[in-house]
Amino acid sequence: MKVNILKIHTGGNDSDDAFEYLAEATEAGERYYYRVSDTTIEITKIQYDHVIANPNPYYFSTALRLHFLIVIKNKKVIGLNFT
Repeated sequence: MKVNILKIHTGGNDSDDAFEYLAEATEAGERYYYRVSDTTIEITKIQYDHVIANPNPYYFSTALRLHFLIVIKNKKVIGLNFT
């Protein structure tokens, strides 16, 4: 098993709009996973390779797509507190 720790930086350069979190991209045999906090999703090898090469979530990036898949699975926005 190979685990890659990714530092994800979202938002702009303004500290009010930006936040960071850690994600893991894991290769386990022929299966691949992306994890943020306690939420894990299975991904393809291509997604795994792309997010390792470029973990920055911006327009049309794999990292942005995975970010939104995690958000949908959690039904909340990572890094924001609405309470």
